[in-house]
Amino acid sequence: RLESTLGSGDQRCARFYTLLGNIHFDMQDYKEAEELHQRAIDIYKVNPDPSNRPMQAVALCCLGNAQQRLKQLDKAAISYDEAERITRASKGVGSELWTGLAMGNRGLVMMEK
Repeated sequence: RLESTLGSGDQRCARFYTLLGNIHFDMQDYKEAEELHQRAIDIYKVNPDPSNRPMQAVALCCLGNAQQRLKQLDKAAISYDEAERITRASKGVGSELWTGLAMGNRGLVMMEK
């Protein structure tokens, strides 16, 4: 397991899980994508370095996308809300983009309900 090599709180593991989750999402393996994105988020929560907050928001948006495809609409809405909250608090590059994506995706979830 990657975490045993790098350490359980290593942010590189979280980034790797997010990328791997995106690959599974693209292959329409939404359950595995959900699990991988959740693993990334769990790592970010263990080591809440402010510089990694934007990447945590990205992982949350990706998690919400997988949950939406799995018709877990309430969970997806929560993931998008948390991503929006993080991106609004972040002033980094791309934060406005991810805020907009989280809000737009949340709106799509509400339309599906």
